[in-house]
Amino acid sequence: MPKPLTNLAQFQEQILSHLPKDRRPNGPRMLTNIEIVPGPLAYRDDMAHIADVLSENPSNSDLDYLAQFVTTVARSAQDDILQQAAASLTDARSGKAPTGTIVARMAGLVQERLAQRAVV
Repeated sequence: MPKPLTNLAQFQEQILSHLPKDRRPNGPRMLTNIEIVPGPLAYRDDMAHIADVLSENPSNSDLDYLAQFVTTVARSAQDDILQQAAASLTDARSGKAPTGTIVARMAGLVQERLAQRAVV
């Protein structure tokens, strides 16, 4: 499923499209066009999770997971700087390039966001 899903109707359609045909609702159904906005607590939890994974000497598979997860979280939060850091990590991993500097930068960005949220 492409992430982030920011619209309830899109989410509903994605879920229903994966059900077996005999389990899908028959006939028209109301689709609510409500925008999904992640809450600040979810964002903080995501940042804390990212910080935890980064602090544990992440393996290559952890880095691949982080690149994808951070991209999704950053896109949801409209955080272009963090999204660029995630893209750099994705590029480095796909090219088998060193990731130490990128991971350190990402860890710093995540710590900044955790500190900012703590102040608010």
